Amino acid sequence: MFNIVTWNINGIRSGQQKLKDVLDSMEADIVCLQETKITRDMLDEATALVEGYSSYYSFSRKKSGYSGVATYCKNSCMPFQAEEGLAGTLSSHEAKIDFYDSVHGSFTDEGLKALDSEGRCVMTLHRFKEEETVASLIVINVYCPHAGDNDERLAYKLEFYRALSLRCDDLLSQGYHVIVLGDINVSHRLIDHCEPDDVTSFSKSPSRQSLRECIIMSEVYGSDHCPVKASIALNFISSTRLPALCTKNFKEFSGKQLKMSEFICKRSLAVGSADELQSKPDVSEPKKTRLSQKTTKQQSSLLNFFASTSVTSHENVSSLQFVSSTTESTNSFDCNKSLSTATSSSVGLWKNLLKGPAPPPVCSGHKEACVLRTVKKKGPNMNRQFWACPRAAGHSSDLNAQCNFFLWSSAKR
Repeated sequence: MFNIVTWNINGIRSGQQKLKDVLDSMEADIVCLQETKITRDMLDEATALVEGYSSYYSFSRKKSGYSGVATYCKNSCMPFQAEEGLAGTLSSHEAKIDFYDSVHGSFTDEGLKALDSEGRCVMTLHRFKEEETVASLIVINVYCPHAGDNDERLAYKLEFYRALSLRCDDLLSQGYHVIVLGDINVSHRLIDHCEPDDVTSFSKSPSRQSLRECIIMSEVYGSDHCPVKASIALNFISSTRLPALCTKNFKEFSGKQLKMSEFICKRSLAVGSADELQSKPDVSEPKKTRLSQKTTKQQSSLLNFFASTSVTSHENVSSLQFVSSTTESTNSFDCNKSLSTATSSSVGLWKNLLKGPAPPPVCSGHKEACVLRTVKKKGPNMNRQFWACPRAAGHSSDLNAQCNFFLWSSAKR
C-alpha cells in the first residue's frame, strides 16, 4: 500500500516540531507541502537534509517569504526524475520530465516564465510494478494561485489551471499515470467555505469542477489548513540515483554529510617521527633530510595530515637515543579524551548563550500554541509578523473555529 499526503504547511519553518518528526507522523511515502514561504537562500541544512527522505523544492522568484512548494519522498520511494515548474523554464535538461507541446503552443515565452516564477509546482517521476510490466507515475504537487477580488490575479489563476490541464493531457497521452494534488485554492462544497454567503456565485465558480473526497487529517495542527491523505494499492520501485533537482545535490549541502569526528584520530608519535625531528634543534642535518624527501615526493597525500606519520630514514638514530625514555609519556595524545574534557567544561556556557526561541503564546479561546503569521496587506504593518490561533477560520459562532486572539510578535510577553 502506498500513502501520499498533501498539506499547506503555511511556512515550513514556523512549526515548533522538528521537520523529520512532522514527516514521520504523517506515515506517508510521499509528503507534498505548499506555502513553504522560503527562497533558495533561506533553505537551511535541517530542512533540506532530512534523514530517510529526499526533497525537491520550487522557490518563488518574485519575492521572499511567499508561495513555494516542496515534495519529500521516503528513500523507499525515491523518484527517477524531478522537475521544478509547469512549463519547463526553470530546470536544466538533466532535470526535466519533458512533454510540453500543448503548454508551449498555448503561451508566449513571457507567459511561460510567469507560470513558473512564483514557485507553485514540483513534479516527480516514479515507477511501480503493474502486473508483468513497469509503469510510470507523475506526481504533480501544486499551489494554485489565489485571486480574491483582483481581476488580474483571477486571470493568472485561470491561466495556471489551463497550463496544468494541458501538461497533464500531454503526460497522459504518453502513457503516464498522473496524480495532481496540493492546495488547489478551490472550495469543494458550500460547507467548505469559511464565508458561505452567496450560494449562486459559489456554485458557478469556474475553478471548483471535478473535485472528489479524501481523508482529512483534522487532528494535525500547526497550519490554517489540514493535511489530506490518500492510500493507493501500488508497489513502488525506488530509484538508486538522486535526481538532479534533489536538495542533497545543492552545492551548499552536498558536502555537509561528514562529521568532525571523521577528521580526528588518535595520534601516537614514535621515536624518530617527523614531528619529533621538527621539535629537536640538535638533530643533525634536518634541513638536508627534508630536502632529500622533497625531491623524491613533491606533494604528499592529504591523508598524511589526518593519520600517524613516521620517518623511514634512520641514518641518525644514534643522535636520537636521549629522547627515547620520555617518548611514551610526552608524545601520546588522545583527541577523544581532550574533546570530551573541553566539551563538558563548556556545556553550561553554551546553554546560557544559546537558549533558543521563546515558546509561542497560547490563544485565549482554546489554550493552544499559536502560529506565527505575516501581514500581507499593503500598509504600515506589511510584512510584520504576529501570533494567531492555530485553528482554521470559520463562523464566529463555531467554537471549533479560529478564535480572535492576536499578538504582535515583537510585543513583550
